[in-house]
Amino acid sequence: RARRAQGQQRRAGSRVCGWRLPRAGLEVGHGHNVVRRRRGICRRVQGRRRSGGESAGCRERGFAQVGGGAAGIGAAGGVKAADPRNEVVVYTEFEDVGYSPCGIPYVHGKEIDSFERLFLAQKEAYVQAGIDVHYETRVNSIDLKRKVIDVVGEGEVRWDRLVIATGFDYGDPGVPGSDLAGLYYVKNIRRAMKWDKVLDTVKSAVVVHATPLGLEMTTALAHRGIETHLVDPQPWALADVVDPDIIAPVQESWLELGVNLHFNTTLKSFNGDRVLASVGTSDGEIPADLAVIWAQAEDGIRGF
Repeated sequence: RARRAQGQQRRAGSRVCGWRLPRAGLEVGHGHNVVRRRRGICRRVQGRRRSGGESAGCRERGFAQVGGGAAGIGAAGGVKAADPRNEVVVYTEFEDVGYSPCGIPYVHGKEIDSFERLFLAQKEAYVQAGIDVHYETRVNSIDLKRKVIDVVGEGEVRWDRLVIATGFDYGDPGVPGSDLAGLYYVKNIRRAMKWDKVLDTVKSAVVVHATPLGLEMTTALAHRGIETHLVDPQPWALADVVDPDIIAPVQESWLELGVNLHFNTTLKSFNGDRVLASVGTSDGEIPADLAVIWAQAEDGIRGF
């Protein structure tokens, strides 16, 4: 999927997540007038204003967006494509926007040669498109009645339209030892770059739960030559969404790669002295240097 996405990105140039990033800047010409947009406020630089305070040919439309993942950047591009005059401000607590965590395992597994290929566009592309991205910026709260968001370091910011694209967050696995070093939650690409170096030193790993991302990480770790164990309480992988005959070829390929499958097995604990040494399950203890966690994923909107 990541390879196909990259191919589409190269062919489409400025297209991101199915939307072509418009080249409109912060200035829009209307005859002899130039309209500037700042923070959702529309004003005319030259010419007379219409009665009621609205500039000719200009409507105030400030879009605040919380979250900058693939869906969020697609929404931002859609808003600009619908009307380049729309102001779009994206807030993300991460260092980057516009990539999918689903591509990360393919870099870990050496099927994609670099993390840079997972980015849908470079940061400058969003600047040129007129999408104002505030990186490493957290939104603390949303006031729907007053149409404001509370942004750390910026205070209250007014919006005309609000887009929430916070994706998911990881919850506590709910077992002892969840604070040990050596637990890898796959999501942030910058952390994934650091974890990729750690994988060179890992001998044994446990993937907790056979979710889509868990499946990808199971294959990736096996491709790295790491002794890999998959632990899941269900009788087969993706049991909530597929029948056993559908997933059987995948499980057979894991066995060919030497993966140890622990189905109908419950996670009990993470064990070790500050650093993970083993994973406790209902089927016994598994020695491990690393545990990849895909358990208790929650809607990111819960943070507000």
